[in-house]
Amino acid sequence: MKRHHVLALFTALSVLAACSGDDAGSSSTSPEPDSEATITMVDFAFTGATTVGVGETVTVTNEDTVGHTWTAVDGEFDSGSLAGGESFEHTFDEAGEFDFFCSIHPDMAGSITVEG
Repeated sequence: MKRHHVLALFTALSVLAACSGDDAGSSSTSPEPDSEATITMVDFAFTGATTVGVGETVTVTNEDTVGHTWTAVDGEFDSGSLAGGESFEHTFDEAGEFDFFCSIHPDMAGSITVEG
């Protein structure tokens, strides 16, 4: 094999080795919480965010034509009655799973997981 071919082969192998090394020295970070987490009340149901991060604020908006509440089963939050077009915000300060419902229409229910 000619010397320049050997040198080219050695260079290519060196580059491949550098690119395919293990990630032992790299660090992984969790993605930042979505700063615009939303839940919508529409058609007598909750839709939207089901998982957020600790410290994240969730905005709940009633897009129905009747009043609804966003009420935590454990009392963590309660929007009170929201008319169509009104919103409520709550910031989650601790991790956990929070079940919620509409106190006006108890069949409307859901849960949100707060990771941290």
